Amino acid sequence: MNMENWELEKVIISSMISFFGGGIVILVLFLFPEKVEKWIALLWKLISLFYKEGQKKYIAHDIQGKVNEFTNKKLSQEIKNYTPVGIEIEWIEEGQTPEEFFSDNKVIIRMRKSENQNKNLVAASMAFVSQSLLRKAKKYISDSQKESIDLFVVNKILKHEEPDIVDQFIQNFLFKMVDSRQKISEFFEKYNCIDKAGLFFPVFIQEMTFLGEKIFGGRKDQQIIIEVNKMIDFLESYSKREIGEDEIEKNFEGNYCRFALIIIAKAKKVGIGDTGPYTRYIEDLIRRGIENIYIVGPSKAENLNFIGRVSQQASLDHKLEKYNEKEYKAYIIKKGERIQVKTYLLVLRNPERQYYFDSEDQRKAIQ
Repeated sequence: MNMENWELEKVIISSMISFFGGGIVILVLFLFPEKVEKWIALLWKLISLFYKEGQKKYIAHDIQGKVNEFTNKKLSQEIKNYTPVGIEIEWIEEGQTPEEFFSDNKVIIRMRKSENQNKNLVAASMAFVSQSLLRKAKKYISDSQKESIDLFVVNKILKHEEPDIVDQFIQNFLFKMVDSRQKISEFFEKYNCIDKAGLFFPVFIQEMTFLGEKIFGGRKDQQIIIEVNKMIDFLESYSKREIGEDEIEKNFEGNYCRFALIIIAKAKKVGIGDTGPYTRYIEDLIRRGIENIYIVGPSKAENLNFIGRVSQQASLDHKLEKYNEKEYKAYIIKKGERIQVKTYLLVLRNPERQYYFDSEDQRKAIQ
């Protein structure tokens, strides 16, 4: 943040403290930091009536406030341990090259100002997600994997938070990228299927986050790219399963990503109350080197209680960490049609996880 912006922020914060009192203001700043950006934007809008350059400042702060509010908020809700980052817009002149980069825990976006604020907002959202989401994992995956993930996430966020500008996003980014790159189009279709089953953020993006945390200082390796492709195919296949279909593969046992999906949904088994079959199954998964276990089932009281008992016993037996739990709506297939169900997901992690610190470790993993 440059000195001019910081001086203005100090004026606004000082005025707020004088009017509302220090304690209230500090609480608001802590809980809603994006609100300060909006207040600054409104002040620049007023200044722009008398000062021509104020219009650029207003537009920049308006974008920063909105991206912070809906993009950071959405990613924080969807991804466990996601740390919100800042955003700063810098305008460039004709002939200069747009760019974005990460610095001091914020995304710096150098872009050309458009008279169309929706276009500005869409460009900033895309640049922000490309720099802030899966920053570690993106070092090791292909360009089409990175770009398709960014496109899908921005499309999903805008549909949920800013539906009025989705058309602008489709025109500026989605059509162009999907039409020009067949692989991106294929990925996008697969993500859409995975997302319908409620597994895009809580399983796929979560596993990609874990992948980034496991590799340190290694190089981009074709084997990692192939493994991510296989994981996408695995989750797509799983997302197409019919209710009650037990034959489908539920474990993904790659070199870097090793996880299992356990479905607890049959009322008869839950009604009996015997957790033994599930805890024995988890014990087998641990022996096979599975690191992350996703327990999924209907979000009903009796089911939640049963899953809790399974989780507690597995944690005691194998020192598994209860990493995350969430409830969400999923669309699963019954007799060829997708139906909406309220779903509960619980994530257990094996503390004995493999890490890869250099290229030699990576080579050993695939031998």
